[in-house]
Order: sequence, then structure tokens, then C-alpha cells
Amino acid sequence: MGTTSLETVLRCLQEAGFPADTAYPGQKLPQISEAVAAFHIHEINSSKQAETIEVSILCPAHMGGAACEEAALRATAALQAAGASCIQKGCQYETLAQLYRVAVFATFTQAPEEETSEPGFQIRLD
Repeated sequence: MGTTSLETVLRCLQEAGFPADTAYPGQKLPQISEAVAAFHIHEINSSKQAETIEVSILCPAHMGGAACEEAALRATAALQAAGASCIQKGCQYETLAQLYRVAVFATFTQAPEEETSEPGFQIRLD
């Protein structure tokens, strides 16, 4: 069985130095003391054979928005190296959580499967 996009994203982010995990709504937000990443499936487009993963880079307020944007650039570069087409959004401040957040949308596409050709012989009568 092949590697899923979520597994690819997790591996890329961890190799880039991010504590990372899939996002599960409804869980208690952990205390964040450094740049971290959470991600989930944003969209699956079966007609284009594409899957878009939204990666949220989160930084505590004391680090500032610029540090969050730089961390997001590092995540974007790691995801692009893994074959994703990425869009990085601007930095936002999450007031209640006292975190800066940058969203990165990483789109992975599957190459169309090649048609199998018939065997390389023909039969002719008369």
C-alpha cells in the first residue's frame, strides 16, 4: 500500500523540525512554546486526482508574527520538495489562544495511470 498524503505531510514537517500531528477538532489545545504544525484534509478533488492538505503553523504570541511566517516558509519549502504545489496565506493572530497562525495549502496530485497496452502480437487470417 502506498504512502498517503497525510503520512507524507507528517514526515516532511517532522524532518523540517516541526512537532507535528494531524488536527483533531474537539481536543484540548496543548500549551504551545515553539512553532508547531497541525494539519488536516482540506479538499479532495477526484476529477483532478488532487488532494489538498491544510497545514496550520502555530507560534506563541511571544515569538511574533514574523517568526510564524518564517516557520511557515520552512514548512512550505519542505512540502514543495515532497512534490506538493503550495499556497501560503498571511499571518493571523488568534486572540483567544494567543497564537499566531499561518495556513499553508499543500496540493498533491496523482499522475494519471497509464493505459495498459495489448500484447505485442497480431493474428491475421488470409
